[in-house]
Amino acid sequence: MNPLIEAAVRVSPAIVVILAEATLVLLAAILVQPFLRRLPATRHALLLLALITVGLSPVIVLVARHAGLPARVRFELVEQVASPVATSTSYSL
Repeated sequence: MNPLIEAAVRVSPAIVVILAEATLVLLAAILVQPFLRRLPATRHALLLLALITVGLSPVIVLVARHAGLPARVRFELVEQVASPVATSTSYSL
């Protein structure tokens, strides 16, 4: 894993959720866009909604954490150490 991402996860595990959500939303919008080639207004609306969703995703994560909603996804950060057994740190979001 990239050291920068590892540092971000240690500071706030919610960063991983925000990055994953943004990646999935934008990827889905980009994959659907060619099917809307003849509908420019719909294509524009799709990309605009995707960008709004990505922009609001940090707020959604903060509100969900503040409301005490249970974690639906668990990320595990596995660290490589000198011993043959890797240590695992679990983060719930």
